[in-house]
This record gives sequence, C-alpha cells and structure tokens, in this order.
Amino acid sequence: MMLFAEFVYSQLSQLGDTHRYLETSPFFNASIFYSSTSMMEFTGSLVKYLQPPMYHLPAMVISFCGFVLVFNYFKSIGVFRSTNILILFVLANLMPSYLLWTSVHSKEAISVFIMSFFAVFLIKYERSEIKGKDWFAFIIFMYLGLVFKAQYFAAIISCLVFIYLYKKLNCKALGKLMLFTLMIGTQVLILFGLSDIIDAVTLNMYQHFDPENARSTRENIYFVNEGDFFRNMFSNMLLAAWGPTLAEVASKPLMALFFLESLCIALIIIILLFGMFKQLLNYQLNISVLVLSFLMIFWLLLVHYPFGIFNPGSAIRYRQNFYPLLITLLFYLNFKTSNK
Repeated sequence: MMLFAEFVYSQLSQLGDTHRYLETSPFFNASIFYSSTSMMEFTGSLVKYLQPPMYHLPAMVISFCGFVLVFNYFKSIGVFRSTNILILFVLANLMPSYLLWTSVHSKEAISVFIMSFFAVFLIKYERSEIKGKDWFAFIIFMYLGLVFKAQYFAAIISCLVFIYLYKKLNCKALGKLMLFTLMIGTQVLILFGLSDIIDAVTLNMYQHFDPENARSTRENIYFVNEGDFFRNMFSNMLLAAWGPTLAEVASKPLMALFFLESLCIALIIIILLFGMFKQLLNYQLNISVLVLSFLMIFWLLLVHYPFGIFNPGSAIRYRQNFYPLLITLLFYLNFKTSNK
C-alpha cells in the first residue's frame, strides 16, 4: 500500500500534508514537543533522506505496531476463539483508506498507534488488569495523544470515568443505568454551557477547507449561524463519519470505493452491535456494554463531526485517527457479551 500511495494515489489526489512534511528543511525548536504539525515536519525532515517511497516506512511501521498490539492482546484473552470474529477483525483492518493513510508519513499513522494503545488500556482497565508499568505507558501516550488528537479524550475519559465509578461504587444493573443517566445529563449541560465556544470554533471551520484546491469540498450549509452545530447534529455526525454520499459518488465515480468501504465498516459495526444486544431478545442486557458502546460511538463521532462534514475526503482521512479505538472496543464488548 505504501507503493500505491506514493506512486498512484498521490497522482490522483493529495496525500494530505504528507509531502509538505517531507519537503521541510531540517530544523529543531521547542514546538516539536507540543505541536503535532511541527513534530511531523521535524521527523519528515529526517526521514526524507530515505528517498521515495522508503521515507514512509517509519510511520508505516509505527502504525503496524498498533495493529500488532491489539491483535496480540485479543489473542491472549481469547477474542479470536471464534474463527468468524478473527476473519471479521482482519477484514476491519484491511479497509483501503485505512491502509492508505497508515502507510504514509502522516498524523493518521501515528494516531493509529496512539489510539490502539488507549483501546487496549481501556479494555485492561475494564478487566482490572492494569499494572504499574501500564500507568507509566499511559502517561507517555497521554502526552502524545494530547499533542496529536486531544479531542478524542472526550471519549476515552468518559469511558474511564464510567468504568472507575461503577467499579468503585460496586454498581449493579440499575446502579449502572443511574450512573449513565447522571453522566449523560452532566455532559449535555457541559456541552450547552460551552455553546459559545463551540460556535466560535465551528463558525470558522469552513475557512480551513479550500474549494479551489479541494473540488469535493461541500457548500457550507452546516455552520452558518450560532447554534448550527447542534441543529441536525445526529444526522450530520453520521454524514461526517460516512464520507461521500451517493450524489457525490455519481459526480465523482472515484469516490465509489470509499462509499463501499464506509458501507462495509457500517455492516461490521452492525454485526458487532447485534452480537452485543441480541440479549434483548431474551430480556437480558449487559448495561456496562450498552453504556460503553454509546459513550465511545457518540463522543468519537461528535468530535469528528466538524472536521469531516465539509469534505468527504477529509471525512475519510480523519476517520482513520479514531477508527482503531472504536473498532477495537466494539470487538471486545462483543466478546464480553458472547463470553457470558
């Protein structure tokens, strides 16, 4: 995929900021420790001497380490006892755009490794398997996560807090449901309390998408007036995560591949969710599975929404940042339910 990205895809579309990173002259300053862009430019100025396409190799290896981390942990706890689940997991990690953006010198490649760690950490925390060295690694990865994709901590922290509280309070089903209601109520109040800040950010988002250079950029009908972020929020969250619409595929057939990819991902998620919630048919339900699924899906899609709504290409690209976190947790929750 690294060869395809460098010699084929880059001729059809832009590889984000990848080549800008790789064209940077060597430098060193304090910003490389707190700016993800500076960090990528600094590392790009070093790996560019490997020449194309090998200058993508370090980032690709880092992202692959994220897959290995999750795969080995799942294998150790028995998630792959079902061959069908193993096949589904491998398929979920072979999505074209996922392979593309994790095979080049990009923030997405680094984010995949970071989010894979947090996915495994969350699962270990839920299973009470955390050791001292895990907390040390957590601090390091928290620093990297805050530098690269701080917005996804809304989902990570929400899940950690819920797990901590229901374990600390020894909550049963009703207690977990009450805790979930309290958390959601508090988070909704915080969201509306921050509405002025959200408006200030989202009303200026469109200027970062240039219709002249990115012909697939949509007309700004999403963030025009104050409060638009909350209007049609749920449908727009899904659109931002999905990517190209059927109308966009009709006008630009190349997007058909990414539309089908989104369809495949949606089907995988539906299969996993059905596996979790089929207990409803027997009037049973694991409340913690329900809550963790909701918190992870809702917060990841919500913080992705402003970045993916204006351009289907950006929607697909930025989706890779949280994809391993979402998919890994859903596979585990499906396993947790079926393992009862």
